[in-house]
Amino acid sequence: MKQQILAIDPDPRGVRSTQSACEDFFELLFHGYDTDLEAAMAGSSIGVAVVDVTVESGLRVCEYLRSRWPDVPTIAVSASAALDIELAAYRAGVVDFVPKPLVPELFVQKCRLALNPLFPSLSSNPRILAVDDNRFDRELIREVLGDEYEVFCAATGSEALWLCLQERPDLVLLDVILPDQSGIEVCRAIRASPSMDAVPVVFVSHRTMVCAQLEGLRAGGTDYIPKPIAVPVLRRRLRCLLRGPAGVYG
Repeated sequence: MKQQILAIDPDPRGVRSTQSACEDFFELLFHGYDTDLEAAMAGSSIGVAVVDVTVESGLRVCEYLRSRWPDVPTIAVSASAALDIELAAYRAGVVDFVPKPLVPELFVQKCRLALNPLFPSLSSNPRILAVDDNRFDRELIREVLGDEYEVFCAATGSEALWLCLQERPDLVLLDVILPDQSGIEVCRAIRASPSMDAVPVVFVSHRTMVCAQLEGLRAGGTDYIPKPIAVPVLRRRLRCLLRGPAGVYG
C-alpha cells in the first residue's frame, strides 16, 4: 500500500505539479485551504502533509496541522524561494521547504526523509563532520551546531574520508567544491565503502541549480542545503532529519 500524502494547494497547477512529483510513490489526497482538516484526516493514514505557503492562509494551515497532529510532518511548498517565506514556514511548524516548480526526484526524496527520520531514538548527541574548505563556514557550523551536536571539521576531501573512517560520524555536511576533489567524488567514495556506506551525507553548497542538486542526490546524497548558510534553516533541517517532528516539537 502506498503512503498517503495530504496535499493542500488552492492552485490547480500546484496540485498537478505535486501529483506529478509523487504519484508513482505515494497516494495523494488533494484539498484547498478551506478544507475541513478534521474530516480529511479522519479515517486516513496520512504520513505527510504538503501545503502551499505562498500566501498567509497556507501558513495558518501549517500552524493548525502542527497543533492538532504534531506527529504528522508538514512540508511547505511555494512559488517563491524568498528566505522570509521559508523562515515563516518553519515558524509555522513545517519540517522542510521546497520551492516550486517541484522536481519529482528531489521532492520524492524530501517526502521520504520526512517520513523516515534518520535516528529518531538516538539518545546521545549526534556526531557531525563538516567538510568545507572555507574556514569561515567551518567555524560558523561549529559555532551554531556545537551546543546540540559533537562537531568536527575537515578542509579537504581526503581529510574528510580519513575522518569518516576514524571518527565514524552520524552525519556529514559536505561542500561540493573542495581543493583536492569534489564533494560529489567524496560522497561516492563514502557510498562505495562498506564501513561508511550508511552515513547520511547532506550537501551544503553555493551550487543550488536543480542539476547540481540532482547530481548530489544521484551520487548518494541524503539532502541538499543551499549557501549562504541560513542558520535557522540549517538547525531546523538537521533536527528534522535526525529526529523527525518529535525532535523539533517534543
